[in-house]
Amino acid sequence: MTKNRDKIPVEISNHLFCLEGRSVILATVRDITDRRKTQDLLKKSEEKYRKIFENIQDIFYQADIYGRLVEISPSIERYSGYKPDELIGTKVEDVYLNPGDRENLLKVLSIKGEVEDYILRLRTKIGKEVYVSANVHILNGPDGQPIGVEGSCAMCRKG
Repeated sequence: MTKNRDKIPVEISNHLFCLEGRSVILATVRDITDRRKTQDLLKKSEEKYRKIFENIQDIFYQADIYGRLVEISPSIERYSGYKPDELIGTKVEDVYLNPGDRENLLKVLSIKGEVEDYILRLRTKIGKEVYVSANVHILNGPDGQPIGVEGSCAMCRKG
């Protein structure tokens, strides 16, 4: 509590030790108001991101360096019939109509680092062919080395 009797969040640490043969407790009280404000702002930001991610019309995805899906937006179900958890951990090429098309995309990515409006033929859960326009870029780790790819796909009316 402050001098004005306002309540503030604090963190308390206690340490028991011996001093000149006597047990002594050292207590430290730290004001964590700024930490709490930062945590609240982060939580609001995460909620905002989650709402956008869950309501986005296009398909957003991330795949690791081995081509396994690590994230995919819920919009995938609307277009393909797959629920996100049915695809997380599977190989990206499993949804390509022709898995060799992924190799072609990776060749372009390795040269340019990103692609825009790249037309892909994918397969829905029931085997139907669909066309998407993909915007994809290489995802690098903190050391600058590639760790995967991420991108978005918009449905096309025809190929």
